Amino acid sequence: MRIKYNKSIGSRIKKGSFKIGTDYKRRVNVFSSLTMISNTDNSWWCEETNRWGNIEDANHNSFSSDNHDIKNLKQAIRHIKNHKELKKGTIMRLCSNFVGYSIDIII
Repeated sequence: MRIKYNKSIGSRIKKGSFKIGTDYKRRVNVFSSLTMISNTDNSWWCEETNRWGNIEDANHNSFSSDNHDIKNLKQAIRHIKNHKELKKGTIMRLCSNFVGYSIDIII
């Protein structure tokens, strides 16, 4: 598994949120979801079955190309390791709410 950052070493963000100003109770999420970029095996995320699969495997459940439950890099790596149905060579992107801070993960 390879991780490619869009920013240089000093300005990378790996955590899920950061504090706003001096109010320590307010935090902003940095990442919004984990999205499949290279769809080589035509996999989609099915929330009801909690796995990546084909459209035929969804069995009339809703499916999407991204998982909105993933909010930081550690969660994304753990999610990819737990889902063996993802093929080697697939590119996943941890999408950032801010421009230029997305992280690509190559399985």
